[in-house]
Amino acid sequence: MTVGDVRTEAFEQIIHYLDVMKDGVASTNRRGVHDSRVGHTEGECELIGYVVILVGGTRALAWRVTDARTEFRWEIIDKMSDDLIF
Repeated sequence: MTVGDVRTEAFEQIIHYLDVMKDGVASTNRRGVHDSRVGHTEGECELIGYVVILVGGTRALAWRVTDARTEFRWEIIDKMSDDLIF
């Protein structure tokens, strides 16, 4: 697998995640966020998706991939560890 392959997969993944977050909270008949660590309130939010790839421990490649506006404001409810970044 090349760095280009990893980049392509990462772009697809972040675009998919932001599309799911735009749908709001999941229910039995629609996709959305179903995670007890993430809360939502009414209001708008702009989500920005970034991909960062570290190569060999000495080089970092980064891209701003996509933006998404949602009808929900998202917030962290329960942080699993100090290393978790949203």
